[in-house]
Amino acid sequence: MRVVFALVVGGALVHLLGYNPFADLGCARTCADVTPLLDGLLSTRSAVVVSCSLTMVAAILAGVIVSRASDPRTPRLIVGAVLVALSVQVVSAILRLATWGDIAAAGLLLILQPVAVAIVALAICVVAARTLRTRSAVDRLAARLSGSVAALGGVEGVHFAIPGEARWVDAAGREATEGPGHDRYVVLSDESGPVLRLLVARGTDEGEVLAAVTPATRLALQNAQLSAVARARLAEVQASQRRVVATSDGERRRIERDLHDGAQQRLVSAAFHLRVALAGVDPSTAPALARAEDEVRAALAHLRRLAHGIFPSVLAEEGLAAALDELVAASDVPTRLDVRSRIDVGADAAMAAYATAAAVLGSVEHPAPGSHALISIDQADDTLTVRAEVEVGGGAGVARDFVDIADRVGALGGQLTRSETATGATVVTAVIPCGS
Repeated sequence: MRVVFALVVGGALVHLLGYNPFADLGCARTCADVTPLLDGLLSTRSAVVVSCSLTMVAAILAGVIVSRASDPRTPRLIVGAVLVALSVQVVSAILRLATWGDIAAAGLLLILQPVAVAIVALAICVVAARTLRTRSAVDRLAARLSGSVAALGGVEGVHFAIPGEARWVDAAGREATEGPGHDRYVVLSDESGPVLRLLVARGTDEGEVLAAVTPATRLALQNAQLSAVARARLAEVQASQRRVVATSDGERRRIERDLHDGAQQRLVSAAFHLRVALAGVDPSTAPALARAEDEVRAALAHLRRLAHGIFPSVLAEEGLAAALDELVAASDVPTRLDVRSRIDVGADAAMAAYATAAAVLGSVEHPAPGSHALISIDQADDTLTVRAEVEVGGGAGVARDFVDIADRVGALGGQLTRSETATGATVVTAVIPCGS
């Protein structure tokens, strides 16, 4: 296309610099007599020959490029209109050379170029009209499909079969049970087995219901079955995630109790006995016992942190906002907490939100100078949004993948996303459903 552009610009410049309208016998206009800059080098006829030749070459090359490199998604009508317009330009240039000095042909030449532009514009308008008509037809079809089930007289509901399983679900993917007042079902099947059953009210003729199931209605019902099965599968996955998370939390609490009641008490006893022994030993042995006591107390402090667990007691006693305040105060990373609304959520949502913030702050094991974090939390309607942003000083990134936190959030039907800012900060956002 650069060659085409250069040829077009060259033709225009030659025409501008070398064309004298008064020397053009075919010019039907009255113009000011202006001497062209290249008057001594090119005659007006020569300027017209060069300009028209460059225009024809440019139009032919452009036509070849358009025909070879056009996007398959480009409507053929527009491609054809462009080729026709380029052909008109070539014809116009040829006629101008062939009718040099013919005043009668000047009017035709003035019309050809606007016609070329109009052809392309008309093609674009036709394609736009076709697109609008197609979209309207699709919208009408979607409206007919969505209203097909409701249009079936005597049908009060639909249950969908789960492929390969002997159970039925409703449109929301919930387990379907036979409700009162429905004494019969009309089952629609295909080669794979039952697809759906229509819940028919008492006194409804089964044959009339089957006769009312048009191809459009059947297509709508099959699409609804796919959506219902997908919702049922998603509910099963989320229920499985909740069971895994609950089992993990239960096992963690058991280990915490064992550490508190077993190993922690033993270490306290060992530290006490070392302190007693330290009081009665000779000076040469005292430093070794003192070091041993320090090691035991360091191990005891570490064990207490482990026994404390990921979820502090303040989370259950005072709520999420208080627990986050305590988390930020104890963090080694300078952190600002932004609670944008009153937070009132259930225990599961609160634990998922706290786990998100704790995981992000805990991902920075050795904070460098300049490290900082921002935790913002907001509740709107039935959604709790937690956004944790941490920037590690020295250009280091966060290597943790937060898969365990994503599982916990996903078990509640939420979503966890991770992104990077332009400054290199890691942003983890958890959107958690918290409705009753």
